[in-house]
Amino acid sequence: MVIHTLFVTEATCVTEMSLLMACWKQNDFNNTVCSKEVSVFYTCVEKVTPSPQEILLTWRMRMMLLT
Repeated sequence: MVIHTLFVTEATCVTEMSLLMACWKQNDFNNTVCSKEVSVFYTCVEKVTPSPQEILLTWRMRMMLLT
């Protein structure tokens, strides 16, 4: 399990977002034509988004450090 911090400290998925925006611009903002880019972007976002369990674990660890 990867433990995420509660706050993102670096930009993530910027390349994927840029490719998606370029595709939209070239194709009149048509999601159907850019479905691959949309999928790649959302997959990236899912990978860096912590699960509720990870958030709770991180919160508990931080609380232990403060006490």
